[in-house]
Amino acid sequence: MAIVEESVLRRPIADEDAWLAQLAHLANVNRLPSVSVRVLPTAAGLNWAANAPSFNIFEFPAVGTRPPEPTTIYSENMTGAIYLDKPAELAAYHEIWRRLDELALGQEASEDLIGAIIRERVDD
Repeated sequence: MAIVEESVLRRPIADEDAWLAQLAHLANVNRLPSVSVRVLPTAAGLNWAANAPSFNIFEFPAVGTRPPEPTTIYSENMTGAIYLDKPAELAAYHEIWRRLDELALGQEASEDLIGAIIRERVDD
């Protein structure tokens, strides 16, 4: 699952056709059973989770009889990346994710909003 801020989706790039194609791709892959793209609407306002950098939570499956690798938080910044796996770090990012999940539109509403953004640009 991915949660993307609405403002990011509305920010055009120099090649408008490519931008619209990217938005259409997001809406299309959102229909796949293994994909969920959800939008954090601008109407949700500024929230405490907005202070967090973009991040990924990697949870690894067990392979054979080996136990799974530990859950890891991955976050990129301008000069590199960090990997976090301490219990307190994981708890903080899981809480941020929980709050974002509460604020984000559902999968269908997110797809509808992405489609509306595309239509707004095409109708201009």
